[in-house]
Amino acid sequence: MMTHDKTTRLLHRFLAAGVILQLLLSLVMVHPSPSHPGNFLFTLHEFAGLAVAALLVAHWGYMLPKYRATPYYLFPWTKAADRAALIADAKATFAALRERKLPESDVPTPLVGAVQGFGLIVVSVMAVTGTVLFLVAGPTGLGLIGGLAEGIHELFSSLLWLYLIVHVAAAVLHQLFGAPLISQMFAHKD
Repeated sequence: MMTHDKTTRLLHRFLAAGVILQLLLSLVMVHPSPSHPGNFLFTLHEFAGLAVAALLVAHWGYMLPKYRATPYYLFPWTKAADRAALIADAKATFAALRERKLPESDVPTPLVGAVQGFGLIVVSVMAVTGTVLFLVAGPTGLGLIGGLAEGIHELFSSLLWLYLIVHVAAAVLHQLFGAPLISQMFAHKD
């Protein structure tokens, strides 16, 4: 079973908490309009979003040197051979799940990397577009760039909900099948 270092676990905890907070706030906040400002929860969403963006910068900065030699790990869809390995890994994983077990591996697999890479892209797009919205929103509206950022932000929010549900479900499945991913990711010890 693959393990993660203390810094990765800490960044994951804070990102997970920040993303979940952002998604929950998005359900209850009142968006600003020309006739009224957003409510306190919208303001909290804005500033929590900036904090998540800062965490993402730290996460990318910490993670990229680790994967410099294997960039295909997080983005295995960039080459035909990597896509083939991803498809083979997905087939092996689903075959193992049908037998109520998980494939064993001490090294990162293409499916795991693809899931992590997809999540990082979705959260990063949300953070970038949210930051753009924060910077360009004004009393006269969003303008062209803000409107485009808002559309992308809304589209990717749906992808983020989907990702969160699948990611948590996969972690719970791993935990239930004896691979203590949740316990490991949230452990306080090395």
